[in-house]
Amino acid sequence: MSSPILIEIFKNSKAVNIDISCFFGIEKALMKKNWLFFVFFIFFVFAHQVRATPSTQISNRSPRLITYQVKKGDTLIKIARKFGISVREIKKCNKIRGSIIRIGQVLKIPVKSPVYAEIYSTSQKVKGKILFHIVKRGESLYSIARKYGTTVTMLKKLNHLRSSLIKPGQILKIRKTPPPYKIEDPFLKFLVESPFYKTHVVKKGENIYKIAKKYGVSVIAIKTFNDLDTLRLSPGQVLKIPIKPPVNPKFKMRVRKKRIYYRVKKGDTLIKIARKFGTSVRVLRSWNHLRGSLIRVGQKLLVKVSYDYATLKNPVEKYNKKTSMKEKIQQDVLQSNFSPFVLTSEAREELKEKFIEIAKHYGIYRYKYGGNGNGYLDCSMFVKLVYNELGIDLPRTAREQFKVGKIVSKDQLMPGDLVFFMTRGRYPSHVGIYLGNNKFMHFSSSQKGLAIDSLNRPYFKKRFIGARRVLDDRILECFYEYLKKKSSS
Repeated sequence: MSSPILIEIFKNSKAVNIDISCFFGIEKALMKKNWLFFVFFIFFVFAHQVRATPSTQISNRSPRLITYQVKKGDTLIKIARKFGISVREIKKCNKIRGSIIRIGQVLKIPVKSPVYAEIYSTSQKVKGKILFHIVKRGESLYSIARKYGTTVTMLKKLNHLRSSLIKPGQILKIRKTPPPYKIEDPFLKFLVESPFYKTHVVKKGENIYKIAKKYGVSVIAIKTFNDLDTLRLSPGQVLKIPIKPPVNPKFKMRVRKKRIYYRVKKGDTLIKIARKFGTSVRVLRSWNHLRGSLIRVGQKLLVKVSYDYATLKNPVEKYNKKTSMKEKIQQDVLQSNFSPFVLTSEAREELKEKFIEIAKHYGIYRYKYGGNGNGYLDCSMFVKLVYNELGIDLPRTAREQFKVGKIVSKDQLMPGDLVFFMTRGRYPSHVGIYLGNNKFMHFSSSQKGLAIDSLNRPYFKKRFIGARRVLDDRILECFYEYLKKKSSS
């Protein structure tokens, strides 16, 4: 190929905008038969073209990558459920072919929802400050744990103790769990300053316990709403008294136990029957009082126990056999009084963000059944603390919380509503806070802390028993006033 032809080709090309005089270097290369120089020159031209091409901008909707270290008992399915993504996405991001993962392995997790990323970032285990304590005479592990706001189990684990015996002079390591930091939120400040709550002027001889008993609220609710660091009160001090949701004494859970039996056929075994009805051999033995695994043809076995539940307004009221449970619950929902406020989509989003902002402050805690603080919470205590920040004093347990507020149907849920589940026994035993789009946040025993799950997940869908709205009309009115003030400023 002659040099004039090469020059003509580059003249007609629109891809590269370079001074044409530089291509006379090619002619020199061909004349001197310096092919190395020629290859280098062509590489320079294409490198210039690639650099000159504008880079493709990454979409703002692209998932955020966070890292997760595999723990004991983790599987790809559990991790995918935890972050609301699919197993396929985790495999693709980490270039995993099979389903085997090892303990300690660091995985990249593509989190699509910013809510999941926010909750996860705050719910990581926070390592508290390491302190040293010299055991004194008369002290026990329980008293030391209570003093430093930790647990006996944590003390044993940290100090490699097999028993609870300690001796005077022994040095113990203490990891103090940091308390939730103070919530600085403009809406909570606006709410406290609003005139919607009762005020109480402390008189001489009164203390916080007497005031809490007088208004039927808890001490922790008064402390939280008035931002008190101590239990001491001074005469003349003005306290804001939070709302106590009205309890309807007519509400009662009626649960009907339904038993399903099966006649043993030829070739049946306990293992086959257990697999067929999704249970275990151990449960079948327990239900049917069997000592061994021998069963006979024609024998009647109890294979499944289910619970049918309904919320009744009148405990004496009996169901008409022609009226189904579902229709009866719908009638109860229609008769209940809903809040006159209808939240717009923007207001719903704002309200959801407020609940997430409050909940994040308790992300440093771990799950423990019956946990009241000191680094541990359970589902109902978490809900109680979140609502205490809003000035609503809820009862302590999920069973009691189910009795307060207004009945809400599943299709009329809004952010902040309480959703209840029957996970054990014949009563509401688990509670969470609804966020929108069939998502709710709760303190999960399986995920050992603050988590977000879907109401459509089979486990929760099967055990969902109802929802309650405890947000008072005054709070919603105050929230609208806050949004107006925020938009005007």
